[in-house]
Amino acid sequence: MKQIILTLLIVFPALLSKAQGDYYATESSVSVGVTIINQGAFLNARVCVVEKRGRKIEFTPYEITEYQTKGTVYVSKEIEYKGERKRFFLERLADGEVSLYYFRERGGYTFYFQREGEELTALPRRVDTNGKKTYKEILDHNLEDCTYTHQYLEIARYNKRALAGFFDKYNNCSPLPFSVTRYGLTASYGSFVYSVPDYSKGNILRDFNFQNYSQFSVGVFADTPLYRNAISLYIALILSEHSVAEYSRVDDTDLDILTNSVNLQLPLMIRYRIHTHALTPFVSAGGVVGYDLRNNTRVFQTHFEQDVIITDQVPLAVPEPNLFFGISAGAGMEYRLNFRNRISIELQYLNMLPMGNNKSENILLSRSGFQLLTGINF
Repeated sequence: MKQIILTLLIVFPALLSKAQGDYYATESSVSVGVTIINQGAFLNARVCVVEKRGRKIEFTPYEITEYQTKGTVYVSKEIEYKGERKRFFLERLADGEVSLYYFRERGGYTFYFQREGEELTALPRRVDTNGKKTYKEILDHNLEDCTYTHQYLEIARYNKRALAGFFDKYNNCSPLPFSVTRYGLTASYGSFVYSVPDYSKGNILRDFNFQNYSQFSVGVFADTPLYRNAISLYIALILSEHSVAEYSRVDDTDLDILTNSVNLQLPLMIRYRIHTHALTPFVSAGGVVGYDLRNNTRVFQTHFEQDVIITDQVPLAVPEPNLFFGISAGAGMEYRLNFRNRISIELQYLNMLPMGNNKSENILLSRSGFQLLTGINF
């Protein structure tokens, strides 16, 4: 019992240090608490340089079995290189039942994968000289024991991030989709209302009774994962048109407002998903930047003077194209059509405030309301 406890006291701190910092290992020992110089992918594959007490010590793939620098692990493996069997340090991208490795060579790179207890297998982008057989066919043939392998391969690309994600999914045989940036189209229909912000000097509209109006918008979006599939950054570019004609009576004066504007919006929102197999609920919140590409707003006031109806356009009522900042929050559902495509629907609240101050001579109008957004990615 004492020997077991002693062994744990020795091994556990070493393993903890190995997980957290630089180290290198041989067949019989692990050296932790060292500084390993990151020389870049090409040189890292050929030699491990350890800095110790002001001097540098070099290890080849024949002298040590693996090392870690800056959180990246390199493992000594023998591969076919220029017609010879040689050892290099391969960067380990995925670790599990089947591990994925990356080898950087001059003018290119190659991936390798290895199932526990089996030989290392090369994974070039194309196998045949005519390019008919690709890496996807190799993976589909060798990893067919997972039901979702073929679906994973529909999204997989020949790069480090995509293939690492593929092997992570394969090792867990997870039905959840890849953590990849998705691009798509969005459209919305909403109900909004104008209001006069406190900092605007357009007091003539302070008591104007604005009514809700309908708005349709279209745009494009990009949804980039930040943390696995749960949290992502949603960025869109949305074009909308606002057209309102309203009447209100304030004291003894009739007010008419005519406004027509075209607005470009850039929402930046954090989206949080709760994943299920097909239907995924989500919530989102963030900021929105808007800019009026065109703004034609006019206000007229009508009153009686000696039994004569007089209608005048309010001076300085037409604002210049204006910058808006706002907030948005919503909740919705996504439906996964396949591993690549999703459709979504979201109910979203939007509040846009024009940039101005209490010295502004223009009648600045903010707008807020709810909109129903739909989207599809490709």
